[in-house]
Amino acid sequence: MFNNSDNYTSNPIITDIFIKRWPLFKLNGKMQVLEPGIIIFPKDYFCYISKNKNANYAQHLFDNSWGTKNKGLYGLLKRAFATLFPYKFAQISAKRGMEKSKKQVDTFKLH
Repeated sequence: MFNNSDNYTSNPIITDIFIKRWPLFKLNGKMQVLEPGIIIFPKDYFCYISKNKNANYAQHLFDNSWGTKNKGLYGLLKRAFATLFPYKFAQISAKRGMEKSKKQVDTFKLH
């Protein structure tokens, strides 16, 4: 089941487990109750800054801050955009992160 799993983030591995265990689980970013005690919260609770004041428990901006892509002029412009337009930056980052995760999930399922 986890052949070559070193090439993936944990997202596709966990997602694959959820899909197999709870067939009604959806990749839709919305709250889901899979069974008593198993609750999937909306993505804005953990992924990015949100105007929803009940959300923002934590933030993951999918910005690869440790990577080499965020150095130099590109990194400077990216940080400036994030500072000036935090909600738009969050929407773009979350969308890109979700797309990458979905690709990884699809690829992972093939193994």
